[in-house]
Amino acid sequence: MLTASPAYFYVKTKNLDRAYHFYTKILGFSGSRGKGDMKDSWASIKTANGKLWLGPHGASTGIIFIVKDLQQEMKKLKAKKVLFFIPAPMKKHGMKTHIADHPWGKHAWLKDSEGNTVMLFELLVR
Repeated sequence: MLTASPAYFYVKTKNLDRAYHFYTKILGFSGSRGKGDMKDSWASIKTANGKLWLGPHGASTGIIFIVKDLQQEMKKLKAKKVLFFIPAPMKKHGMKTHIADHPWGKHAWLKDSEGNTVMLFELLVR
């Protein structure tokens, strides 16, 4: 159920090193970077009651809900006439379905009533 899902915020970055430095060294939050080949792909910033995820690859800055079963959540939302979309950067990389399937997780995107991007994310790696 989405109402029980943790919510995080994704901040799209132009320069991940600069953004990570800003949030950790300037603002004082603790954080961690992706490991190995993923070092330049994402960073996580711990806040008092959640996380910011930083990275250059997102469709836009937006809200992320961590869900246990992406397919089930999508089914419930589609029944309420919610439409999912493929973000332009993902289309550019050849994505053809509404679910991005990666080794670390599956995600799908929708717009809220005000046009803001919302991602549903089923973590496969914890």
